[in-house]
Amino acid sequence: MDGNIVLFDKIDTAFTWIDTQTELSKVVRVPFLSSLGEYVAETKETAEKQRIYFTGPLENDVFQFLPLPWLSYTHFAHRFGQA
Repeated sequence: MDGNIVLFDKIDTAFTWIDTQTELSKVVRVPFLSSLGEYVAETKETAEKQRIYFTGPLENDVFQFLPLPWLSYTHFAHRFGQA
């Protein structure tokens, strides 16, 4: 970061979630939890309660992934903040 190596204490996650009522995808951020069971429960609860679809640019301590099992592609580009 800014030319320096950074070691984060924890890495949170952000991912897409399909809203079953609107069929629109939204970006959901869930904090790191040491228990997988707690993480899964927090993920479901957070995703269902969140009403905002895009929460803005994420910080550097967030691992963002995009599961698209129904889509075949050879290239995908994400252009946040570029004109």
